[in-house]
Amino acid sequence: MKVTIPFKHEFLLTNSISEVLNISYEHNLEREDYEIKGNFIIDGEYESNIGNETFNYTIPFSSYLDSDLKVDDSIITIDDFYYEIISPNRLEVNFEIVIDNLDTKPVIEDREEKVEEVNSDSYSTYKVYIVRTGDTISSILNRYNITEEKLFEYNVINDLKAGDKIIIPSE
Repeated sequence: MKVTIPFKHEFLLTNSISEVLNISYEHNLEREDYEIKGNFIIDGEYESNIGNETFNYTIPFSSYLDSDLKVDDSIITIDDFYYEIISPNRLEVNFEIVIDNLDTKPVIEDREEKVEEVNSDSYSTYKVYIVRTGDTISSILNRYNITEEKLFEYNVINDLKAGDKIIIPSE
């Protein structure tokens, strides 16, 4: 799974732009937990009414990823970069930042439940799974390696839909 983050930034050049002769960028974006942060370094040359001029800007960037994602193996790339002259001396740069190798975390709550038995204290451990879009009974059985009989022993499932909570017994 991947997430695309659009980013645009405008900056003011010293003189009016007749033509952008060249433009390039570098970045040092990194992930720190769920935050993507760093800088874009934009260099270029443009033709103005007084001759050729250069520019160099450092643009800070910060964005947060959803905490429901597994981000440990994520990879940051720039999928697209383009610029626009939006007024005589104003340049806008646009980036599409792609965070790839993401996965969703399963939503699970671990609970312990005391089961009352005569002359005995014993405990049963189970998980509460919150159904996600695309889940089927079969996929849940495979994911937790349990039998259909065991699942239905703890749950009454008529119609499985996202957001439903299902008890997954430990075997």
